[in-house]
Amino acid sequence: MALVSLNGIYAAEDGQNLTSNINTTITDTTNITPTQSTSSEDNQEYDNYQAAGEGSPSFTNEQITQSAIDVEKFLEGNKYLPEYITINGIKVNQATFLQLITTITLKINKTDTTTTPLINVNQPGTGTETTTPGTLTKNEYLQLAQNILTYINTNKKAPATMNTVLGNIKFQSLLYLYSRALNMHKTYGALPTFLAVRPWNNIPITDTNKKTITTQDITNTATEVKNFLEYHKYLPEYITINGIVVNQATFLQLLTQTTLKINNNDNTPLNLTNTKTPTTGTETTTP
Repeated sequence: MALVSLNGIYAAEDGQNLTSNINTTITDTTNITPTQSTSSEDNQEYDNYQAAGEGSPSFTNEQITQSAIDVEKFLEGNKYLPEYITINGIKVNQATFLQLITTITLKINKTDTTTTPLINVNQPGTGTETTTPGTLTKNEYLQLAQNILTYINTNKKAPATMNTVLGNIKFQSLLYLYSRALNMHKTYGALPTFLAVRPWNNIPITDTNKKTITTQDITNTATEVKNFLEYHKYLPEYITINGIVVNQATFLQLLTQTTLKINNNDNTPLNLTNTKTPTTGTETTTP
């Protein structure tokens, strides 16, 4: 096996063409442990520090953020994740990287600029993703980050999937989700208010920098849904509100919220509350 080094990102060659424009160098790594190894060999530089009797290295928020941006670019260019990620000269596995990016997402939200120590996290097993398209609010993805860290601290390995209101999100999608969040923070100076969720095969995913949902946004989208329904004779499964994707149940919640706000001459932004779609029911309406 050989590793391809792209600006500090290492990816195992697997016959796929590298479409990135980043210059590459090939290094012979015959003795590298496979990606899914759960041994301490996953983080070789970390082990070298330990063997030398040195303390665990630490990273700044900026160093981890830059690596997250590199990972996002690599994934979107090559359609697979790098096997190893290098942060300020230290190579870590995917599971350790997930622990680092979720940690600093929470730190950034609290304006915490302290460094984050490196800990060795084992790779997860396999998991099945059941994600449906939708949008996580800031509170939802911050709580998810905390849940991920709780899982890692308890099990000493990364989760194969995490349960959310939008279904089970698999490990690889979680890496992509928080890499995008950190890229948004770097670009706009703040964590995103909304983060898009899509099944893994929907790469690249475009996030919106929109901060709020207004009654006018909902009114405009309601007109589009009405026109769609009357033309096609069925409702769209998912509705996009100025770049924010929601399911039918969530859109109904926003519609009713908007109707009440308009009646009360209330122009304040709406709260996005992800709502699960209902089971089937029988209508007994009379004309």
